Amino acid sequence: KCYENGSASMLILVHGNGFELDPSLRRHVQSKIESSMSKFQNRIGTINAYLADLNGPKNGIDKSIRLVIDLQKKPVVVLDEKGGQWHTMLESISDRASHTISRLMSKSRQHRRAKKEE
Repeated sequence: KCYENGSASMLILVHGNGFELDPSLRRHVQSKIESSMSKFQNRIGTINAYLADLNGPKNGIDKSIRLVIDLQKKPVVVLDEKGGQWHTMLESISDRASHTISRLMSKSRQHRRAKKEE
C-alpha cells in the first residue's frame, strides 16, 4: 500500500487508506506530484500522499487526497482535496501544493531581505 520514489532530497510516499491502490493510479499520483514539486525538490524532505475511497466502487464525492509535505526548515504543509475523480482531484491538489510552497518560499526570501536591511 505504500509506494516510494524519490531523489536524494525528495521522497514521495503514496498510501491507499482502506483500499488497494491500482498500480496505474499509484504511478500517476507519484508522477504528478513529482512533476509539480520538482522545482522545490531541494527544499522538500518527504511528501506523503494519502488516498481514501470512502464508498468503494459507488459513485459520488467519496474520494479524498491528503498531501503532507515536510519542508526542510519550514512548517509542514497539509492539503486536502475531496471529489469524485482521482485525476481531477490530483490536478487540483498538485497545483495548490505548488502555489502554497512557492508562496512560503517567497515569504521566506522577503523575511531574509528585511533582516539584512536592519
